[in-house]
Amino acid sequence: MRVRARRRADGARVASLLGALIVLASCSGGGSGALARSHSTTSATTATTTSPSTISGHGVGLRVEPAPWELPQPSAREVALVTGGDIVVLGGIDGSDASTGAVWRIDPSSGKASRVGDLDPPVHDAAGVRHGDDFWVIAGGTPPVRSAVQSVRIGGPTRTLGHLPQARADHVAAVVRNTTFVLGGGDEASTLVADVVASDDGVTWRSAGVLAEPVRYPAVALVG
Repeated sequence: MRVRARRRADGARVASLLGALIVLASCSGGGSGALARSHSTTSATTATTTSPSTISGHGVGLRVEPAPWELPQPSAREVALVTGGDIVVLGGIDGSDASTGAVWRIDPSSGKASRVGDLDPPVHDAAGVRHGDDFWVIAGGTPPVRSAVQSVRIGGPTRTLGHLPQARADHVAAVVRNTTFVLGGGDEASTLVADVVASDDGVTWRSAGVLAEPVRYPAVALVG
């Protein structure tokens, strides 16, 4: 679904910056559940019989197959971002179904993992974006559902930059010209958040529109 502007000025800004920022298929009900129900998840087990799958179209192909290595610990519903050729995994739920604050840097070519930081508080079902050398982990659940925007720099301390106007989990975030937009999510299944908020620094957040229908577990794509 597209973002519908709450105010004309904000709508013009969203339209001009994003071209089209689209929130894709998601669900609007259900609880936060256990480890087995995951999204944006990296499995910690190695599949032995799974066949690779291939998606292709318009001359471009995508091949998906299990990695030959495992994560250092079970993980689900974490944030995964990229720096150089490495993957940075932040937070999530561990094998005991508890939120973890672990931050791992992983070399996907070898599977070598180094613990490079910790979230405080630990969260899962957060949104994440990268700003230069900083990795932002935005809100998420512990429980309770949080509003804090945490900034992690590899080799440095974790800082709390600011707070969203309303706590949320199961949401998404996207960066457009150094402005971060946060869309969707809610407080478990009881309250869904339709407000779209934006920030240039993670400290101060402003209204940037409203979703036509509030949803949890969406995907977001930048078009144009």
